[in-house]
Amino acid sequence: MEEVLARIEAHDPSTPFYLFWAPHIAHAPLEVPTSYLNKFSFINDSQRQFYAAMINYVDDLIGRVVSALKAKGMWEDLLWVSSADNGGPIYNSGAAGANNFPKRGGKMSNWQGGINVNAYASGGLLPEAVRGQKLDGLMHGADIYTTYCALAGVDPTDTRAEAAGLPPIDGYNMWPWLSGANSTSPRTEVPVASDSTEANLVNVFGNGTVVQAIINADGWKLMIGETGQNIWTGPQYPNKSTSWNDVPYHCGVPAHGNNPVVGKGGCLFNIATDPTEHNDVSSQNPDIVKQLMGRILAWQKTSFTPDRGTVSPKACSAALNQWGGFWGPFTN
Repeated sequence: MEEVLARIEAHDPSTPFYLFWAPHIAHAPLEVPTSYLNKFSFINDSQRQFYAAMINYVDDLIGRVVSALKAKGMWEDLLWVSSADNGGPIYNSGAAGANNFPKRGGKMSNWQGGINVNAYASGGLLPEAVRGQKLDGLMHGADIYTTYCALAGVDPTDTRAEAAGLPPIDGYNMWPWLSGANSTSPRTEVPVASDSTEANLVNVFGNGTVVQAIINADGWKLMIGETGQNIWTGPQYPNKSTSWNDVPYHCGVPAHGNNPVVGKGGCLFNIATDPTEHNDVSSQNPDIVKQLMGRILAWQKTSFTPDRGTVSPKACSAALNQWGGFWGPFTN
């Protein structure tokens, strides 16, 4: 936080400014200043109390950053985008503190509770006519990068990746939609990826990243493989109204190469009319299943599995011996 405020304070407002800020709060371990925790003493469940306090804390941090930008005279010419990177964690019987009611599943699953997140755009750059509006359309985290590149007037092409033979970036410029110049999002579908071992699709796609679901602009969502966190949390989760159950939901796999279809060829939901994903309508819509399965396979051809290296004890050693028990600082 101090680094963010220091960089704003040191910046020359007459020059361009870009800041990516990813606060670790609202994430395990559940830690927050006691003064914030005490504000939520009326919550009986300890994990939920911590989670609510952490969200309140990060709200206040955002307020401090916005105030600093305004004080520096930068707010009126700025686009601010905030987005969660996943749904709330509900695993381990609610020990992580979150609740995605009434959505199905949570973080580390491809149900809407895991991938449909809160996000908003703000800042003086947004025309007054669109402020306070809710937009119904598709947007992906990858689109944020492309949008900022367009505003900055720079080419978003990743030339190093291109030289290495990797597929081009997948992001769209969302500014015409966010600013109200266009009435619809340029994004017509969202591919949703998993690790093939977690989705039990190694026998079809091999080890690595696998496109396990696809969502289109009409609200259709096709899922394949296995998806865990197959529960709907109650409004007061964790409590006795909802039992933790991590038995995966099976959606079958597509015909691929020499592999036969195992079970049915996918689970189909319409999240526009059934946002809680209660009704699998694949049997009633075979043509839509076929169409979306083709899109999954098309996206799979350009999926990328990064080399994440190997686990090293050096990070633990640095946290314990150099940084006083903290993971960081992560600055250049």
